Amino acid sequence: MPIPQEKKFCGMGILPVLVIFARGLMMARLVSDFKVLPLVSFDAGAATTFDRLQSQRIQLAKMDARIAAIAMFRGLILLTRNHRDFAKVTGLSIEDWTV
Repeated sequence: MPIPQEKKFCGMGILPVLVIFARGLMMARLVSDFKVLPLVSFDAGAATTFDRLQSQRIQLAKMDARIAAIAMFRGLILLTRNHRDFAKVTGLSIEDWTV
């Protein structure tokens, strides 16, 4: 027996809602997980590293350069999906956990 026309797209309407709901749950968990991590400030050491990065004239947005400077000064691995920009910074360790 063929499926009536009005029923054919019923499931497709709910799929985006389920995807948004799942993303919301993942985001809520992500925020919850990040609440327990310490914040790392942009201190004098990071500012010195930032100035050094600026003097190298790397094509990097100012806030990205600040983030890179913090990670470099403290010897941290930067978790990012933005390999295109952060890979320009020599000596910066980056990882992408989304792949």
